[in-house]
Amino acid sequence: MKKSIIIIIIFLLALSPVLLAQLGDWRLFHYKFPFPKEKVFYKSIECNDIDMDGDFDLFVGNWKGYVAYYENTGNPEKFRFNLVNDGLSKNTSFQKLETGNKAIVRIVDIDSDGDYDFFIGNNDGNIAFYRNDGNIKLPLLKQIKDGQKQTSSYFNINVGFAAAPFFIDIDNDRDYDLFIGNAQGFVAYYRNDGTVTSPLFTRINGGFTVEDSFENINVKGYAVPVFCDIDNDGKYDLFVGNLEGTIYYYENIGSEKVPEFKLESKKFANINAGGDNSPYYVDLNNDQVDEIIVGNNEGNIEIFKAREGKKLLIFKGKGDVVQIDKGEDGKDDKGKVSLDRMYFKKAKALYEGEDYIEALNMFEKIDDKTEEMNDLEKKCEQKLKQLIVKLGEESFLFKEVESDFKKGVDKYINAKYSSAINYFKKVLNTVPSHKITLEYKKRADKKIEEQKLEHEAEKFYEKAMEHYNKGELKEAFDNIKKARDKNESNLKYHQRFTVISNDYFAQSNKEFYDKNLAKAKSLMESGDYTQAVSVLEQINEKYPKDEVVQELIKQCEEKIAKMGKEHKKRMKEKYLSEGDRYYNKFEYTSALKSYEAALKYSPGDQEITKKITETKKKIEQKENRQLDPEAVKKHFQQGLKYYSLGQYQKAIFEWEKVLEMDPQHKMAKLNIEKAKEKLK
Repeated sequence: MKKSIIIIIIFLLALSPVLLAQLGDWRLFHYKFPFPKEKVFYKSIECNDIDMDGDFDLFVGNWKGYVAYYENTGNPEKFRFNLVNDGLSKNTSFQKLETGNKAIVRIVDIDSDGDYDFFIGNNDGNIAFYRNDGNIKLPLLKQIKDGQKQTSSYFNINVGFAAAPFFIDIDNDRDYDLFIGNAQGFVAYYRNDGTVTSPLFTRINGGFTVEDSFENINVKGYAVPVFCDIDNDGKYDLFVGNLEGTIYYYENIGSEKVPEFKLESKKFANINAGGDNSPYYVDLNNDQVDEIIVGNNEGNIEIFKAREGKKLLIFKGKGDVVQIDKGEDGKDDKGKVSLDRMYFKKAKALYEGEDYIEALNMFEKIDDKTEEMNDLEKKCEQKLKQLIVKLGEESFLFKEVESDFKKGVDKYINAKYSSAINYFKKVLNTVPSHKITLEYKKRADKKIEEQKLEHEAEKFYEKAMEHYNKGELKEAFDNIKKARDKNESNLKYHQRFTVISNDYFAQSNKEFYDKNLAKAKSLMESGDYTQAVSVLEQINEKYPKDEVVQELIKQCEEKIAKMGKEHKKRMKEKYLSEGDRYYNKFEYTSALKSYEAALKYSPGDQEITKKITETKKKIEQKENRQLDPEAVKKHFQQGLKYYSLGQYQKAIFEWEKVLEMDPQHKMAKLNIEKAKEKLK
């Protein structure tokens, strides 16, 4: 009965023998992946035999932060990938994994408990850790936060933007060490000083600067490190995907315990697989010849094959997973896992999820069924029969509106989503629960919303480019930011935002320089050398090596040294009077500047010092009333992101905004000093 009910249709796409190109020792082959219907930007690659059937399955992280799963339905000699989870949403992500934009997946048995754990890097520079609380054939992933801090990133690690982790035993001490690429093109290194069952990662290289990058690696943006023994010398070599689409190759010229890497090529085998790529090395078809699978930011995946046998050196440590061999007692050879109970657990979950066909498939795998198992199997058969009857009734009704359904699908395929929805509504008026129509309507609604956002984003983009071409950088910056925020999945907006923001901040800095230099010269002409020095010092903070500013400061200091007492007295009274006027108008910030200028002409003056103290209290009281904690937090965190990317001037700009709202913000002050040191 079940055999006649259960119909499984699998579309398999074989590896084409057509050779597209020869690239040194590697060849590019056709393989048509069964991609999701919707295009998803960015694809990171990870291979793992997750179902323990002897071949490698494929996991693909995407820009949305979800994970697609391709089951290898071929065999160890001939791979064929079947799309199981498309990763277009949280519900269709593998085990509903979700970790922020740009997911980069890695799978290892980090705690040596005999099953695979998942790690996912994301665009915020964090690494989410999902511990496998299931078993080797039935994973059950649970996100684990970091220790007492309960942060969402593994060991509280953050590498700025675009964390790309990779685990490998680089020092041959039988545990996994951790390497992480980031958006700057650097690589962080965390050594595992723990054990195979309880890892403890120590930061060796943070990856925030070239000097702090592992082996001073810099691939000019979006580093994705992977390791394999490409030359069969028993040591892991390093390969790094990057923004340009090539693969950097670093040969390990050290020893197994003390590695040392030498850059051999910035374009390994002349491969260019598209920008922001993610390479992965694996022998997919067990022919002793490696394949390189490469995903890129356009959502494409390409496979390159070695022309000569180059077998990977695969790490085998105490925590490595071994395939379960079922014994006569229905358990594995360690007596820990009952396959029958495992299948029953999965069948029960499928039953509860109303997936009766798959549940019955799972029951067929059980050899020795208990009474509990038999009872649930009967219930599952009954539910399936009821479902068939219901579907039959729907099918009879559906014939009345079949024409409308076909028209709706045709409109949907041709991207006429509003018309498609109208036809789908007609179908649902007759058959309200028709699942495929409901799904099509849901997708059409989503497409309309996406079109609306894309239309709005494109308008902002066009305005941004119009302003940019006119040299109106502030207006261009404001509009490209709105375009990017409207449609974060469009890489065009992200790329143009980077270009415009760089130009805008460069212009802002030049305007700051020109404006304050002119002001300082004007003050010098009026004889106010002390105040001129104050203005010049503001410029000097941002441009500490500017020779023009240094020379003017020197001239002012020479003039101040020659000043007579009467001149100093007149200048003190001028600024003291000016400060009083501002103070009486409640303009405390301007008043403070004037009082401080007066104090420079009369150091230690108690009257002026008292006025400065009172004015600072007034400013503090005023700002405490207007303080917006969320705005302070937003600008402070944005500064941290810019700092991690090496964009120190932008970081200073954000932290100065923090101080405008909260002048007593100690961390903002401290970070500004650090950023200024970096600019020297």
